[in-house]
Formats: sequence, structure tokens, C-alpha cells
Amino acid sequence: MTDKIELSDAMLRSLKLPATGVIYHPDSKIAGFGVRVSKRGLKTYYFIYRFKDQRPRLTLGHYPQVSLAQARKKATEATGLLYRGLDPAVHLRLNEEDTHASADVTPHVSSAPIFTYALQEYIDKHLATKCRPSTQREVSRSLRNNFLQSWAAIPIDQITAFQVSEIIDAKIADDKPSAAIHAHADIKAFFAWCVARKMIKASPADTIPTPAAKGKRTRNLNAHEIQAVWLATEKEVNPIGKLVQLALITGQRRGEIAGMRWDELHIKHGYWEIPGSRTKNGLDHIVPLSFLAIAIINSVTKTPLPMQPGDTEIRFSPFVFPAQRLPAKPISDFSDTKERLDRLAAIAPWCIHDLRRTMASGLGEIGILPKPKKKLFNHAENEVHDTYDRFEYFKERCEAMHLWALYVKKAIAGQIETASIGAFDNPFARVEQQPSPGTSP
Repeated sequence: MTDKIELSDAMLRSLKLPATGVIYHPDSKIAGFGVRVSKRGLKTYYFIYRFKDQRPRLTLGHYPQVSLAQARKKATEATGLLYRGLDPAVHLRLNEEDTHASADVTPHVSSAPIFTYALQEYIDKHLATKCRPSTQREVSRSLRNNFLQSWAAIPIDQITAFQVSEIIDAKIADDKPSAAIHAHADIKAFFAWCVARKMIKASPADTIPTPAAKGKRTRNLNAHEIQAVWLATEKEVNPIGKLVQLALITGQRRGEIAGMRWDELHIKHGYWEIPGSRTKNGLDHIVPLSFLAIAIINSVTKTPLPMQPGDTEIRFSPFVFPAQRLPAKPISDFSDTKERLDRLAAIAPWCIHDLRRTMASGLGEIGILPKPKKKLFNHAENEVHDTYDRFEYFKERCEAMHLWALYVKKAIAGQIETASIGAFDNPFARVEQQPSPGTSP
């Protein structure tokens, strides 16, 4: 290969033939573009580029049948396609007289963007502007985890209903009906957006029925399982271990705890205030904090943010559980840590939301009335006044949190002999002698 030089018609006419093989003459104006000359005098335009960790070579025709200006135009179009995340070998329109020159080039089959590009457009232009941050994160993760690997380089107008149903059916086969339903809803919304944006004419997901309605999960952890999970979290260096502990102790949703901010916590007053922008029902929510919850939060070390030009002091992440690589954002990837906890706990399959259900069932067993319990878990209410009175039943909710923390503490210590979650009589036989909410026993 010779040094880069600006190709010209005069140069192409005067190129010397190699004694053997071929010689490449790269162009200095367009990266990857050039002409190769064979010992028989065949002069062929080429375009070499990087796509998905590969370096394909595209043939753009032969000189002088194709002029240098025409070949450069094709190379420029190819470069533009790469910027859009598209493979030029698939999307570049080659003239009919050029296509026979390259047997290894796939002919143009689609003008639609590939899935990778369309997905990023959907995230940036729809999810980022129309959805709450928590919804944006969940839907983005769902689409990337479920579909991106299989369809990354496929033009979206070539994705079939069979390909969509294949992924949905795999979730059902893995006994993940909830994941199947969410994946179906997310991909259907994505393709509907693509249709509205004129990227495709019809959605391949429209003909696929919604997966069978998921049965309500009934998984509750017993005292022995609570102990096993807790001890597993104590061996976990990743802060997700403490997040799981808070999920069990507070009964709040995983996403709400993951997005917990330091300025939402009122430790001195014993509560955590979640703004409506982060709750499922859109209402502000006051969560009483038991002595155990406060101890967990106080054990978390604030994460410093990377220093920026002009910084005169260390800045810290606003999140209690920030993402490791991007501490300015909340943590969002739980899969690896959850797998480690599963191995360490060695109990029947469980998910983080089961901890919320476990607490709800336990509080019902000890006689916490429905109204305070609904307030505690921020379940939607029909009565208008419930929307505004954030501190309604606050005393009762504090007592409920305290009772639950006492039960969990005894379960961790192995002081509850029975495996039944309903066996609250022993741990609370002398509950009137226990310390008040917000103090250590």
C-alpha cells in the first residue's frame, strides 16, 4: 500500500501496474476510500470501513467505467451511513453497472434504519421527552436487553412478526410471564413510534397477541429465608446489597429505593420523602424509617463525583445508590448482584419485589389495619383527601415499621424457630417494652 495522496484523474491514468498481486492507493480526502490496481491493469475503487468490530471492504466500481467523482460520491454516502449506524454494504445504492463487479457486496435491500439506530432515536426523541426518568430507564433497558443483541444490524422494515414472537415466546418458555408482557408492550410501542415517524409502513408487532395474563405472584419469604437473604447481602460488597436490605425493611419499590437521593432523607425526623415524580401513582410519599432502616442508610458512604475544571471542592453524587461508572446517575443494573445473592442465599427463587409482598403479608398478620398499610405502601386511593394528606396515619405507620424491623432483626439472629411468616406472637410478646420509633433497641 502506498502513502495517502489526493487521487485525481491524471493520476489514475498514469498509475503503474504491480509486478505481482495488487497495490492499494488510499485517498487522502476520504478516509477508507481508494483505488487498487492489479497486475493485469484492472483499476477498482474500494471503501474500507469498521462496522461491529469488523473491517469490510466495499467495491465501488472500476475506472474508467466509473469516474473518480462518482466513486467519491459513493464513498461519501457510505461515510454518512456509518454516522447513522448503518452498514454501507447493505444500504448503499450501487448503480446497476457496478453491482456485478463485487460478488461479496449485498445488494441494497432497504432504506430503513437498522434497529440500533432506530432504537437510539426512540430513546432520545420519545422516551427522554415523554416519559418519567424511571420509565425511560426501565423501557430502555427492556428493549436493549431483549431485542438489541438479536436485531442490532437488521433494518427495521425487515424484522418480522415471527422474529418478535420468537423472543416473546422465549420469555414465556423461561417461565417469565411478566418479562414477556413487558417486552411485548415495549416493542409494540417502539414499532408504533417508527410507523408514526414514517420509518416503516406497518408494525410487525401488531399481529402478535398480548401474552397470557400473568398470575399474581404469591411468593413470601419465611423467617429462615429472610435470614438467608440478609446474610447474603452482608457478604456483598456492591451497595446493591444494602439496597436489598432497605427493600425488605421499608417495603418500597426497587426503583424508588434505587433512585433515593440524599436530599429526600430526613433522618433526624425519621422519614424519607419520595416526590411524586418518582412514585408509581404520581403522589408524594412519606416513608417512616425504622431504627434498622436508619442504620443501613447511615452505613452508606457518599460517592464523590469526578472532578471538573473549575471545581474547588469535592462534589458528591446526589444519589444514595449511584451507578458505579456514572455516579451522577442512579444505579440501574441489578442482574449480576442478584445472581450472586441467589447463590449465597441458596433458597427458592425470589425477586426483590417479593420482599415488599413479604412485608405486606407480615404486617397483615400482626393486625395492621388496611388504611395505614395502604398509606405505608403508597397504594392508590379513590378518596380525594388521601391525595393531599401525606402524613395521615403517620403514627400508625411508624409503629408498623418498627414492628417489622423488630421481626426482621429476630429473623436475622435466628431467634424465630418457626418458618411461618405469620408467627409474630413470639417476637412481639412484649412489644410495649420495645423502644420508640427512631431509636435503637
